[in-house]
This record gives sequence, C-alpha cells and structure tokens, in this order.
Amino acid sequence: MKQLKTPLVVLSFKRYAEATGKNAVRLALICRDVSKETGISIVAVPQLLDICPVAEVGIPVFAQHIDVAPQAAAQGMCLQKLYAMQALSGR
Repeated sequence: MKQLKTPLVVLSFKRYAEATGKNAVRLALICRDVSKETGISIVAVPQLLDICPVAEVGIPVFAQHIDVAPQAAAQGMCLQKLYAMQALSGR
C-alpha cells in the first residue's frame, strides 16, 4: 500500500449517479490528477461494484463497508478476505 501522508482527503462517492460506473472512474481520474498537482493524498471510497475499476486508476481506495464475519453459507456480506483477494487492502 502506498504510504498516505497529510494533508489527506477521503472522498466518499456514496450512491450518487455522478459517482457510479463510468462516472466513478472519471471522478477517480480527477482525484488522481488533483493529487499529483497539489501533493495532497486523496483516497477514493467508491461503491462496491466500482472498487476494481477505480483502483485501476492508481489511487488509494478504501471500501465503504466490510462485514466482520467468517466465510460461510450466507449471502449479502462484503468480507475482508474477498477484498484482499482482489489486492484492494488499502491500495
């Protein structure tokens, strides 16, 4: 994981249409450019389905939510192990 430094901006994309799908990637590219221009660390916090494409932009990405639960015969959980399998542990 790239070392984050202060000042630090953590930008939650929430569930806005302007920050979903292709727009999430567009917003992440803006974050990357602003970070490079200013030297300020910017972390993107996109929706679950947008995490992988946003992470490919090359900026740090945090998950909006992680469930603390074991892998089991259940559904609807966002497990830390699954994020780590995608190399998204704070990338």
